[in-house]
Amino acid sequence: MKIDDFYELFNHIREGILVSSNKGKIIYVNKSAQEIIGLSEEKIKEIVDKKNIKYFISKDGSRLLIEDMEIGITSFEINDRNKKLSIFLIKKQIKRKDEELESEFISKISHDIRTQVAAIKGSLDNVIDGIVGEITSKQRKFLSIAADSADRLIKLSEDLLYLSRIESGTMDIQKEKVNLLEVVEKSVDSMRVIAATKDIKISYNIPDKLTYVIFDKVKLERVLINLLDNSIKYTPIGGNIFINAKEEKNFVILSVSDSGVGIPQELLPNLFTKFKFFDSNGKIGGLGLLIIKEIIDAHNEKIWVKSEKGKGTIFTFTLKKA
Repeated sequence: MKIDDFYELFNHIREGILVSSNKGKIIYVNKSAQEIIGLSEEKIKEIVDKKNIKYFISKDGSRLLIEDMEIGITSFEINDRNKKLSIFLIKKQIKRKDEELESEFISKISHDIRTQVAAIKGSLDNVIDGIVGEITSKQRKFLSIAADSADRLIKLSEDLLYLSRIESGTMDIQKEKVNLLEVVEKSVDSMRVIAATKDIKISYNIPDKLTYVIFDKVKLERVLINLLDNSIKYTPIGGNIFINAKEEKNFVILSVSDSGVGIPQELLPNLFTKFKFFDSNGKIGGLGLLIIKEIIDAHNEKIWVKSEKGKGTIFTFTLKKA
């Protein structure tokens, strides 16, 4: 078989693939590589073919340097009909100098904000608990509102810190055999108090045969907590949230569904995009869903969403069975 017999297949895989001739000219760029690099096949050919693919590769051969981006690569050579071709596997590690500076800035600011807000929250809790003296019920009510706002600011700063680690490539993934039921129970328990403020019931169904999966335990908890937090936020008082696991070949299909307000179809394409998702009220969405997507991608798993305005939302993702 010829290499070009595989081009159609290459367009349906998640890994980015770039093929160049022995003269350093681009022959083929699959769809995933175009998405990772952020340029069309025509534009990539236009840029590279003015020189030679070797001109754009770092000295150690681990990075493709193009349009002020640094993209991790792995390369090897093959012979195709007596012609030597180079195959480049494009990794999802795109760095721009300005993005690196932005990530460092966000990380520092987020850390400083979290430290200051945590101190404020601690002081508010002391006053609410009566440590500094008795307070009236009216004072407790308003102080509790301020404490809740502080909690939201702390979560936002933590999300920003988490995202900066992801974007800087410092997020550590420790895949292991994880008890899915334990993680679900722990995640649900941590969100019950928040759900109770809106009288929202959280239930789950994890069959015994689907108890163990392969994932980073801490990251899986993060995914579930963020999904639950999102469902609670957009589910009316007295609503329901349900976590369900089912088997599909070598995978566990885990879904988090709610009876919330749902998401209009036109908003779904940008649901996992930073600063591009707006909720039904026109307010910019948080970072929770973006973090979920990054974690799922880092484990080479898939996530998708099904929703309709006024009819709730279902987030579903895959987990490899242990």
